[in-house]
This record gives sequence, structure tokens and C-alpha cells, in this order.
Amino acid sequence: MRDRTILVESNGVPVGWFQIENWDDQAKVGSWGIALGDPVRAPAGLGKALPLLAHGHAFDRLEARRLTGRVLAHNAPMRHILTQLGFVAVSQDETPLARADGGTTTTIIYDVTRESWPDIRENGLRYIPLGIRDDITRVMREGIAE
Repeated sequence: MRDRTILVESNGVPVGWFQIENWDDQAKVGSWGIALGDPVRAPAGLGKALPLLAHGHAFDRLEARRLTGRVLAHNAPMRHILTQLGFVAVSQDETPLARADGGTTTTIIYDVTRESWPDIRENGLRYIPLGIRDDITRVMREGIAE
């Protein structure tokens, strides 16, 4: 298994990343994670683009069969973004996770298959703000360098 972390830059400044984790090159399955870095420097809409970039890398470059992701249950903004982009929550893991503030949270699980990815990609690109849509579309169509 090999994890991959890809930094996303804007004007030469790192503004976020996505990660393909627990990647099984034989089975072509893994999980994903994203993080928005400095929101002041990040272009508007990058939070919406990061899940698409991660999945585009996994499905279109690594030829993934399935990719699973978890979002903290209390992260309503990201859950809304994923729903808007076309991702479907498949279950909720009730195992409590400790939060930095001393509380706990659970996670919502999203599962994307090779068959469902093309529709999610095309739907999702429509929701990327116009200011970065062309760049995100170009990167996804041309491939993402490792």
C-alpha cells in the first residue's frame, strides 16, 4: 500500500492538499482526505474543487475501482459541498472520535465507484465557481502530476 499526498498551489503558494490513503494498487481501492490550507490565499471555491481533484486523480490516473472517504459528522459545510457535487453518503460510523475541544464526533462515510465517478465528475464541475472552473477542468482532463 502506498499513500499519496498532492499539494495544490495557487500562484506558486500551497493552498491545500488532497491525499489518497491506504491505496491498494492490486485491488485499485483506497480512501481519500483533503485539507484547505490558508483560506485567505486559496482561490474561492477550492474547498469544492479538492474532493473532485482527489477523486479525479484516483479514478482517472490511478484507475481506481472504489474510493471511500470520511467526513466528520459535525462538518456541515463539507457535507453540504459533497451532496451538492453529487457524492452520496452511504453510512455513518458511530464510533466516537475525540475532538480538540474535548468533545466527540462521528463520521459520515462516502463511497464512490468507478461506475459512479463520471456522473459525479460532470455534475461536480458545474458547481465549481467560474473563476477557477477552467483551471480545475483542465487539470482534471490533462492529469495531475505526482
